[in-house]
Amino acid sequence: MAPSDEDIDRLILSFATDRFRKVAMVLGQVFIYCRDHGLELSEDALGDRLHALVDAGRLEAQGNLFRWRWSEVRLPEHAPANPDLEAEPETRRYVVPVMTVFLASATEPKEFDVWENVVVVRAKGPRRALTQAVAMTRSVLDHPENTRALGYPETPCLYAVRSHCEFVDLPNGGATYGDDHMTLTWLTGLGESDFEKLKSYDEVSRPLQALYIDSHFD
Repeated sequence: MAPSDEDIDRLILSFATDRFRKVAMVLGQVFIYCRDHGLELSEDALGDRLHALVDAGRLEAQGNLFRWRWSEVRLPEHAPANPDLEAEPETRRYVVPVMTVFLASATEPKEFDVWENVVVVRAKGPRRALTQAVAMTRSVLDHPENTRALGYPETPCLYAVRSHCEFVDLPNGGATYGDDHMTLTWLTGLGESDFEKLKSYDEVSRPLQALYIDSHFD
């Protein structure tokens, strides 16, 4: 099923922020959402709606919009108020550690490796921060070339978030990261039993517990 123009517009706007972000990043997150929810979306249709939003003043843009990697969009600084809508949460910066689980060995009992991707996002509320961080991680690790570079033959079998917090800039730039910053590190190994517990939000023998699991794997 193909999404309507209105649905595509809502998705694009939901992944845009009040800071300029690469068009490739914003639209890539839309593609991932549509794929996971069984929606058929072409690049042409998505590009058309992006241009329509910019033309209508619902997005601000810089660069050549026909070249997604070399252009950026953001929400307007002074979007018109809509009294029929509830007030949006204030945009804040969040640090979100995304657990990414790979199948390390298919031999019974199966073994899994857990990597952690620490993502800095600017979002309107914690819930959006979680989904944006997962979408950003998937936009990188769902590519087979990146997966093979880490030593795994298949893309991740689970994405989950175990915590989040608001980002704090220390004085004099002591610990400052830009929006959309990502740092990927190996975290731990898991047995098959612990992997199933993690998927069920249960405590596992390792110091891991999921706060949010990407719905694609439910």
